[in-house]
Amino acid sequence: MNKNPAWAKITAFIAGFLFLIVLFLTCFQLTVFNRSFVSKEMEKYGVAERIGMTDEALDELYDEMLKYLEGKRGDLNIRVVRYGQETDAFYEKELLHMVDVEALFHGGFLLRNALAGVTAILIMVLFVKKQQKPLYGGFLAASGFFIVAVGILTYLLTRDFDRTFIRFHEIFFTNDLWQLDYASDLLMNIVPETFSQDVAIRTVITFAAVWIPLLIASAVLYAKKRK
Repeated sequence: MNKNPAWAKITAFIAGFLFLIVLFLTCFQLTVFNRSFVSKEMEKYGVAERIGMTDEALDELYDEMLKYLEGKRGDLNIRVVRYGQETDAFYEKELLHMVDVEALFHGGFLLRNALAGVTAILIMVLFVKKQQKPLYGGFLAASGFFIVAVGILTYLLTRDFDRTFIRFHEIFFTNDLWQLDYASDLLMNIVPETFSQDVAIRTVITFAAVWIPLLIASAVLYAKKRK
C-alpha cells in the first residue's frame, strides 16, 4: 500500500500554499494596522509638517482611518486643523474612494479567514486519514511555488511600477475615484508612495520571520522521512 498516495500529496500542497497566503495577508494586516509603525513612518517622511498639521493630529487622523478600515466607525467625516484652520479632512471624492477601499479590506479579511478555514480542514483530513507526513514535502513544494509567484510579481512591480499600480486599481476598483490629485487631496499626501514601499518591506520581513523557521523545520522533517 502506498503510504503517501497522490491525493495526500496534492492535498498537502494545497494546504501549504493556502497557509502561505493566509500568513502573508495576516502579516500585511499586522503591518498596516500597527499604529506605532504608522506614526514612525509619518514622522520619518515629515508628512505632518508638509500638510500643515501637528504630528499628534496626524496620528489621530490615521487612527480614525484605521478604525474605519477595521469596521469600528461608520464614516470618515472628520474635522482637522491644517495651517491653523479647522476644515474637513477629506472631500467627497476621497470619502467615496475610501468606501471602496474599506470594502476591499473587508473582502480581504473574509478571504483570509475563509482560506484559513479551508487550510485547517485539509490538514485535519490528512491527520484523520493518517497522511500527515506529506505535509512536510507539500509545504516545501508550496513554498517554492509561492516564492516564484511573488518573484514574478515583484519583477513586474519594479519593472514598471506606475503601470502595475494603475492596472491594480483598474482590476480592484470599478470607477475612477482612485485617481486623486496631490495638489488638492489630503488622502494622497498622507499615503505617500514611500510609505507604501515600507509597508511592503515590513510585511515581507514579518512573513519571512515566520516562514523561514517553518521551512527549515519542514526540510529537516522531510529529510528524516526520506531516510
